[in-house]
Amino acid sequence: MEKRFINVPDPRNPKRLTKGLIVKFKPVKEEWSEYELEDGTRVRAKLVVQSIAYVIDPDTGEIMRNPLKEPIINVRHTVVITAEFPEEKVSKVEESGSK
Repeated sequence: MEKRFINVPDPRNPKRLTKGLIVKFKPVKEEWSEYELEDGTRVRAKLVVQSIAYVIDPDTGEIMRNPLKEPIINVRHTVVITAEFPEEKVSKVEESGSK
């Protein structure tokens, strides 16, 4: 299969971009973190990963490694947040056409 790349920040100089080798992955578990506020509002949040890539050293073309010799990984993600409010906290919505 053909290797695919994305641009990622260079960990040694975040103002510079370098290549990231995209790694295929499958989600094993994507659970929500749930919080209840003192007013009864429930807030849920979870991180959703869009891509994972090994950072390529622009000087050597090899996968960059940290001081422990572990590969450096770039993860592109989105944080999804939802909230559910107690009925008394939600404004009444007028139906279309009513005044």
